[in-house]
Amino acid sequence: MDVLEKRVTNLEEVLASFIKSSDESHRRTEKELSVMSKNVSHLSQEMLNFKNEMSGFKIEMKDFKTNIEADTQKLKESLDKNTKDMNKKWGELANKMGTLIEDLVLPAARPVLQKYFSEPLIFLGSKINKKDSAQNLQGEFDIVATSSTKVFLIEVKSTPNSDYLKEMPLQIEKLVKLFPEYAHLTPVLIIASINIHGKVLAEATKNGIYSMIYREWEFMDIINFNEITPKI
Repeated sequence: MDVLEKRVTNLEEVLASFIKSSDESHRRTEKELSVMSKNVSHLSQEMLNFKNEMSGFKIEMKDFKTNIEADTQKLKESLDKNTKDMNKKWGELANKMGTLIEDLVLPAARPVLQKYFSEPLIFLGSKINKKDSAQNLQGEFDIVATSSTKVFLIEVKSTPNSDYLKEMPLQIEKLVKLFPEYAHLTPVLIIASINIHGKVLAEATKNGIYSMIYREWEFMDIINFNEITPKI
């Protein structure tokens, strides 16, 4: 019995020790889980704060982008207006000084003609003067240009009127007589100025004379091309 009692006692001690150890392990686990839960909760809060901060940052960036776009648009509008004002003053000054050919029309002639007539220019010149004693003929031409199929006569006038329009067919005839090498080319008449309005524009269109102006104070352009040239 003594041996049995001793074994039982040992078993009880072992069991008690195991239970104590299990309780301690359980408490440690609960404590660790509690700490972990707090850490997870803290991390979740930090993530939420970060998300809110990013949301605020996105709003700030959107507002910044909107402001930049608005400022850029205002700057563009201001530059456009300044450019138009400068071109207008330059055009008015060129008109007063009689330098429309040099300052406005001649630099624009090549790109405008090639744009509308789809042919590269072979020759472009201004203030063409020629005298032919044999024909007792003399001519002065503001701007003359040629392509492989056309000869362009551009007459530049500060204040175009009907009389100028009537003279242009005579001018192209005189040009061809003075320069017979142009006789096989199709003649194209263009009147150029800062502005061409109302009756003069209508008369030019009616007579097949293209009108070139400084459109919107931005660039030289032919404003009645579609009215004269048949659409294909």
